[in-house]
Amino acid sequence: AERKEYWSDPENLVEFFEKVMSDIEGAKCAVCEGPADPSVDKRCDKCGVLSHADCCDPARGERSTCLTCRFVEENANSLRHFEEPRCHMCSHPTASGGPLLRTFAKPTSMKVWKGSGSTLRFQKSIFGKDKFCHALCGMWNPHCDTEGSGEGNDTIINCSKIVMANGKDHVSHQHRCSLCGLHSGAKVDCCVEGCIAPGGSRQRAKFHVTCARQAGLEVTADGDMIVKCWQHSECEFVFRARLEDLREIELNRFLGKTFKSTNPMPWSHAASLFHAAVSIMRTLGWAWRWAEWWVECGDNWEPLIEPGQVEAEMTEEELKIVHSTPQSRCKDARQCRLAAFGAALRNRDYDKEEGDDKDPLERALTAILSTKSLVGPLKKREIEFFVTWLALAYRSKSPLLGFGEDKAPVATDCFCIHQEDSSPKYELGGRPLPGKSRPQNEKGVFEPKVEEVDDFLKSPISASPVRRKKKKKISQEKDIIAVDSDELPEGFIADEKKKKKTTKTEGKQSTGAVEVPLIQPAVRSDALDSFLSDIFQSNKSQMQSSINWNKRVQVKDAPIVHVFSHVCHTMWVEHSDFKVAGINGGSDISKRWKLENGREVGWMTEEDMKSAGITSGVRKVLAKASTIATKKSR
Repeated sequence: AERKEYWSDPENLVEFFEKVMSDIEGAKCAVCEGPADPSVDKRCDKCGVLSHADCCDPARGERSTCLTCRFVEENANSLRHFEEPRCHMCSHPTASGGPLLRTFAKPTSMKVWKGSGSTLRFQKSIFGKDKFCHALCGMWNPHCDTEGSGEGNDTIINCSKIVMANGKDHVSHQHRCSLCGLHSGAKVDCCVEGCIAPGGSRQRAKFHVTCARQAGLEVTADGDMIVKCWQHSECEFVFRARLEDLREIELNRFLGKTFKSTNPMPWSHAASLFHAAVSIMRTLGWAWRWAEWWVECGDNWEPLIEPGQVEAEMTEEELKIVHSTPQSRCKDARQCRLAAFGAALRNRDYDKEEGDDKDPLERALTAILSTKSLVGPLKKREIEFFVTWLALAYRSKSPLLGFGEDKAPVATDCFCIHQEDSSPKYELGGRPLPGKSRPQNEKGVFEPKVEEVDDFLKSPISASPVRRKKKKKISQEKDIIAVDSDELPEGFIADEKKKKKTTKTEGKQSTGAVEVPLIQPAVRSDALDSFLSDIFQSNKSQMQSSINWNKRVQVKDAPIVHVFSHVCHTMWVEHSDFKVAGINGGSDISKRWKLENGREVGWMTEEDMKSAGITSGVRKVLAKASTIATKKSR
């Protein structure tokens, strides 16, 4: 009660944050995440970054500033084309991404860099002088080499193997980061053999190392530099385990198993609790992304066995095991509004109205911490303890949180938007602020049910290379759909994204800021003829014998207009009566056929498609097909 009264005074709160944020006790190195030694390690006086000297800045010595700040001090007014140091391997700011190191990269040939204006162009490329990367990004990338300059023992990262010949892109630029969704920067694979990214096709999950560290995934340096995805991260990196670590810090103060909140708390202990709380809140700020993974796969939490305990002799209640299924976790995530809470933290939405960072924030945290499948069975006093310290971490506005101005950019295309309505996952948008509404009753902790979109238990958007364009070919009669899993022929659906304002002209349709060229009916029909011919004639003995086509008819109604990823697509539907062996008595329509090119095709009913997961664009096509079938039956 005395501490809460102390924190309720704004001046005292400022004093508290100044002391615990500057205290190194309980803080971790921004590179290896090992504990800092207050007698040896020190923060940069200017930017506040903390790292072990031997992790990335052995040349610092007794100087009070880090490598980045020293570079700015020495060169800001002397270099002709001075650029503020920033990481070329990711988009995270230095404050949340950690300390920077110098880098260099050598092009395989200098021919393209000769000619008028090439000197300035070369300097602005990654091949130029005075380039930097986060220590995390460079040291954890297996294709980068760590070198010492000799003079002053500065650590330098050799990036020659990961930079494209154009000096702008990295060799992994075709792949998305599985967290932020951006193609830019250098990504590393999950180190576990056989890993497959969500929505991927034989591709491992790939991450910017700084994204993985911020989201709470396993990023360690235990002999080898290790990065693991959500499914393969060890128990100690699970969200529930991080909460248990925070609880252990507090219990160690009493040398017991119960909280004694009335005991005096030294500043060093408060600093340890604060730093651990910042790490947990930083992880929650990415819940807009990882909530989907948790719902689908759960986590790798394992019981914490105390000295003297024998796991085989303990009950599930004693081990605090909570059983859950994807369906139950989906219900829990919606009830506590986990994904929406992550989006609200990322954008510091609790700062937008006075008082929201108090009761609404604490109610939202209470809902999260009352979700047993996510955090385990917690007692009321434990929940109150966690809520207090996590809320303090948010109010501190520490740059290590990665919230607000310190947040990392994310993709704004289909990878980071909801499949149902194309609204951003990383922003609240029209969704109400979690915790703003009070629980329905005094003893409750969850706010009244909120109808909001999510992508829980839906097929994730593919993280395949950017140049691989996956499309679906659809032709329908009543509720039977022929589907091919690869590309449609050029001209069947126009999806070129040309961003310019237009007015209605012949062969084009005005779509506001983004124009998609329309294709003449004859061209569309010919393209569909060719495509169907490839499918149904490639295996005559199996496929063509099972179907009897009549003449296709193009629907004369207005086309379907569908906005996807801020681009307006116009789709025409063609229909035909046909008979498939197995629908009205015959062979099983669940059969699949292999085409000559190795692709698999087959029949799917409307229900089959819904159970597999379909986009809102396909739903519109199905609705049109149902309308046609209804009119014909009349």
